[in-house]
Formats: sequence, C-alpha cells, structure tokens
Amino acid sequence: MSPRAFCAQHGVAQTTFYQWRQRLREDATGVGAAPTPGLHVVPVRVLEERSAPGGGAASGIALLTHDGVRIEVACAFDGATLTRVLATLAARA
Repeated sequence: MSPRAFCAQHGVAQTTFYQWRQRLREDATGVGAAPTPGLHVVPVRVLEERSAPGGGAASGIALLTHDGVRIEVACAFDGATLTRVLATLAARA
C-alpha cells in the first residue's frame, strides 16, 4: 500500500506519516540509514483510558493483535522478554 493510500485509509496526514517514518528510521538505524527489515508502522486505536487506584494515571500498556492475542506490559517491564514475545508472535504470522 502506498503512503498516500495508507494515510487516506487511516485518517493520518501525509506529513505526519513521513515525520514518523523518518523518526523510526533514525531511532532504529541511525540518521540517514535505510529502514530496518521487520520495522513496520501499524495503526493503533485507543480503546479506553483508565485511572490507577488513587486517581493517578494508569501505567503500562495493553496490545491487542489483529488475531485477538492480548499482551499486557507493566510500567517496569523486561524489554528482552517483550522482544522475545513479539518475535514469537511475528514467527506465527
């Protein structure tokens, strides 16, 4: 899908799309480098916002894949474990 079609389908301004694409490239590979294979921009939809006990903002995130797998990540998660979980899910695809 072209960037223009993606932006139209998901209601994203093309300038925003290109800014994020550049930022992801820089974060993943260094300034001016080609994108890392396997790095993709995917649509994300916030389902609900929750408050933590005591009224503060909730920490952590929950991801729901297109095939219904839910991954919940606490505030102080182990990045290596999450990386292995995501790699396992990608291998299933």
